[in-house]
Amino acid sequence: MATLYIIPTPIGNLEDITVRAKNVLEKLEVIFCEDTRVTRKLFSLLKLSLDKKNFYSNFEHNEKANVTQIIDLLKKDTDVGIVTDAGTPLISDPGFPIVREVRKILKENPVDYKEIKVEVLPGASSVIVSLAGSGLPTDKFTFLGFVPKKPGDRRKLFKSVQKSSNHLTVTYITFESHFRLQSTIEVIHEQLGKNVYIVIAKELTKLHERFYEGNIIDIKQQLKDKKLNIAGELILLFRTSPNS
Repeated sequence: MATLYIIPTPIGNLEDITVRAKNVLEKLEVIFCEDTRVTRKLFSLLKLSLDKKNFYSNFEHNEKANVTQIIDLLKKDTDVGIVTDAGTPLISDPGFPIVREVRKILKENPVDYKEIKVEVLPGASSVIVSLAGSGLPTDKFTFLGFVPKKPGDRRKLFKSVQKSSNHLTVTYITFESHFRLQSTIEVIHEQLGKNVYIVIAKELTKLHERFYEGNIIDIKQQLKDKKLNIAGELILLFRTSPNS
């Protein structure tokens, strides 16, 4: 049986790799990586053998082209792994077109390809880590992915958030660059008003991990006064009320 493995990797702290993930990475000979250099470095840090490993690049602009190759490998009874630079593949990272097409083939040809399966390993996810550590309600949440870079698209996104928040109160989670964080919070204030509670998660699981939180007015002022050290990898969480 050939298996397509979706393998999470640490988001910061190397010790967050699972025993199962290490064992699968050790046995695989074919691995599709967001950046082969990053994956090779991870193998070295984890003291995993690079012998007989075939690393292939798999990122936003070539992953659709990789689908045929991966399906051919699976048909030949070759196990294939997908990893990204950090965290769980497919979650705002490459991998979705591949899994979708493999699932489609399995559905349309259940007899011919009954020996092929997709196996997702549990592991690190910055979305879940940030939510669990934020102090915001965790019963319902919406992940918005990366905030659009263009101002018009950004306003459109948060306008739709404002409309949906009239019907369902959830914690929203986004990825944002520290270069655009202040302008994004301005748009959130513009679209959702002043009754918004903000949490900024920085450098999760790393040495300088920090959580900054407060009402959107206070956070805006602290950012303006440069009182928050937001350099690094950020996750922005917000809710219309911290306890609702």
